[in-house]
Amino acid sequence: MRSEDPQDSQQDSSTGSPAPGGPVFIALGFLRRTHGINGELVLDPLTDFPERLRAGRLVYVGENHEEHKLGSVRQADKSYLITLRGYKTPEDAAQFRNTYIYARADELPRLGEGEYYHHQLIGLAVVDENGSPLGELVEIIQTGANDVYVVRSENGSEQLFPAIEEVILEIPTRFKNFDDYWIPYSSGVGPQGVYVDTLSQEQRDALRDNLRKRLLGDRADGEIVLSAKALAVRGCVR
Repeated sequence: MRSEDPQDSQQDSSTGSPAPGGPVFIALGFLRRTHGINGELVLDPLTDFPERLRAGRLVYVGENHEEHKLGSVRQADKSYLITLRGYKTPEDAAQFRNTYIYARADELPRLGEGEYYHHQLIGLAVVDENGSPLGELVEIIQTGANDVYVVRSENGSEQLFPAIEEVILEIPTRFKNFDDYWIPYSSGVGPQGVYVDTLSQEQRDALRDNLRKRLLGDRADGEIVLSAKALAVRGCVR
């Protein structure tokens, strides 16, 4: 499994929460300081695909996500030197120092199978290899070698899981039919963290029927394809 890009959603300035109905923005990089005399800025990339930083690309700058186009892009060791169109001197460009630049999530290209953007993973319920709930994925730390997933339990304690194949078992999204989706939940934690085996038979049947109707609609049965809802992991680093 592969993921990329840290999440940064459009914010409500009064709460720090994503603005209701607003687009999601993904940080592409951090503008540190000006460089030289031609309006260039030093950019620390925050993407596994720096080739997407190209001249002419529309980007969104700062907390207000102001639209700008990249004027030029060139690599300088581990950073990049970029200009924004219309800002040709260091004095013009200085206003963008210590600022993030973003792309809109709905403008990002589709990733391959088993690849996810960070914003698609944040908020997932996390379970262990036996299906027991561990908490919610609240943060992804980029270490250089591999990402580390921060999982917070209901009591506020946190566990760290390296994003490597030996630890991250699966993010199930495709099921052959409804029973393939439902059976793993019938003796453990169910959708949205419901403990199915603690429900009465009537409650369990109602949950099953509601899920079947929501997932299949008018179809009697068939393949189910979901957005990722739960992350299964093995082991941890506290």
